Amino acid sequence: MTSPTSLDQLKQQIKIAPIVEHYAIKLKKKGKDFVALCPFHADQNPSMTVSVAKNIFKCFSCQVGGDGIAFIQKIDQVDWKTALNKALSILNLDSQYAVNFYLKEVDPKLKRYWDLHSALVDYYQTRLKLEPKEQGLTYLTETRKLSPQVIERFQLGLAFTLEDQYFLPSLLNYPWISPAIEKAELCFATEKFPEALGFFNQQTHYATFKSRIMIPIHDLKGNPVGFSGRALQKTEKIKYKNSAEHQWFKKSELLFNFHRIDKNTLKLYLVEGYFDVFALTSAGIGDVVGLMGLALSESHIIAFQQQLKALETVVLALDNDTAGHDATFKLLQELNAHGIIVEVVDWNQAAYKDWDELFLAEGSDAVKAKTHRVLNLVEYLVAYFKTKGFDERITVNKVIDIIAQNQKVTADTSFSRFLCQKLQQLLQYSDVETLFTQLQQQKLKVKVNKTTTFTQRAPIYESVVGVVDNSFRNESQPVAITKEFLVENNWKETKERVFHAEIFAYVLLDKQFLVELKQSDLDELFASLQTPLFDVALFIDKARLYWAKVQEPDWAVFNSILGEQQAMFPTTFLAQIKEFFLNKSLSYDPEDYEEDLQFFRQLIVKQKELLKYFKSMVEH
Repeated sequence: MTSPTSLDQLKQQIKIAPIVEHYAIKLKKKGKDFVALCPFHADQNPSMTVSVAKNIFKCFSCQVGGDGIAFIQKIDQVDWKTALNKALSILNLDSQYAVNFYLKEVDPKLKRYWDLHSALVDYYQTRLKLEPKEQGLTYLTETRKLSPQVIERFQLGLAFTLEDQYFLPSLLNYPWISPAIEKAELCFATEKFPEALGFFNQQTHYATFKSRIMIPIHDLKGNPVGFSGRALQKTEKIKYKNSAEHQWFKKSELLFNFHRIDKNTLKLYLVEGYFDVFALTSAGIGDVVGLMGLALSESHIIAFQQQLKALETVVLALDNDTAGHDATFKLLQELNAHGIIVEVVDWNQAAYKDWDELFLAEGSDAVKAKTHRVLNLVEYLVAYFKTKGFDERITVNKVIDIIAQNQKVTADTSFSRFLCQKLQQLLQYSDVETLFTQLQQQKLKVKVNKTTTFTQRAPIYESVVGVVDNSFRNESQPVAITKEFLVENNWKETKERVFHAEIFAYVLLDKQFLVELKQSDLDELFASLQTPLFDVALFIDKARLYWAKVQEPDWAVFNSILGEQQAMFPTTFLAQIKEFFLNKSLSYDPEDYEEDLQFFRQLIVKQKELLKYFKSMVEH
């Protein structure tokens, strides 16, 4: 390795393609570039491009991109220095030069970015302390009821009314930074200063932030990377104004207050807003983070798993409104699938929309009391599915399916039994042993699905997609599962999930509809379809359980619908797919089989829609 004379030369020697492949990500040639499944989001079709010529990667779906060092930083959640060292190791390059010089500090541009934001944090804090209280401090202490300790802990500051006049002179004379701040660094980005912060418009001479409480935002490691400015005036249309999106400030990758969390915490509270974090902190709940939006990214999950090693439970404490309720269900499924025990705060028809409202109305004691009123996984799910109008049987199946996704929970027999007992008590359905057996069966299906879907990747990939059983794996080799096993398992899974009669008996064709069908018509019609779509005998058997009366449905409508689409497919269709991929002479790629099955499933979905339509015709 020729010793580089600049950071750019060093980066040029760190080739992107072998670094991506090091993480067992398969690159496929596409023109001059390569494409691959992006490891930073749930990618189904290759959306990440790797350019050898430009020596960069870019995902056109989640917008993540950069050079080889940035790729390692992102996928391993490490700082620039660690990523550079690992890149040199992966490529078997001489690291002595980097050790002697570049590894002494992070990317100089990034370091400067942090230093500038540290100066801004100091500036805004000083403004808050020096300006008359009515300019900002009164708002925090009286209107928002925050203590001096909370204000100091979160480094809250003030962009006062005269920032247009004082912002630039104050920062350009800021003494505790070297080299001194240049005007262009604080203004909007230019070719010379692409990392400029955008805090001042040089053409209009307007400061971006004024008459706002300034809330510093840090990355997951605790480096200051941006601000959110809360308007002081009620007449201001934009309540919160944030720093401009930047390669080092992407809200979707940040969690407010994460860097202050006790790294040995067992329980973490997840809220929506900055002032919700302040409310819980005021109540003595220090391990709380705020979403910068309503979603968790893979980088958040990775941070939980890698930086909070002792974490067992995440308490979802989102806003008490429709958006908060919808986001809670989605976040619960995501966290649960990654082996995290989830609890949900029970707002119980509370009059308050969020923690800040509760804090302002009733104080910190009420906030603390509310944080203790939580629902466990089963309690929340039963209540949630009840709002959707599902009956007991469907609710049980859905709850057990979600529990089974969490391998940490299912590995704990006593906790699994406890959840099954709670499920039986809440619904008064079946018995604990039957539910526990059903959970164990679903657990095995989930385990098979996970172990047969993924090929070998580095440990970081597992932290993104969930924990899998690695006991059968060889290091840096594909999962040791035969073609025959994969095909046979997919065949069974497809039949169970797509064709099982109970899907239609209990979901698409509900119980009331079944009792309106004439038994003789059921026998004759479904027995004549000659299709793999239905397990006819099981379907009829289940239907008989609910048979109550005779009523003539509009079979002419049903037959015309089926006739338009030629109803069903030959019974041999799926079997042919299976046999085709079992042919040992074929070069086998698991993705090929999945694509064929996906196409077949889409056809089945269309048939389901026909049945739904028929049901609506009969009812109306």
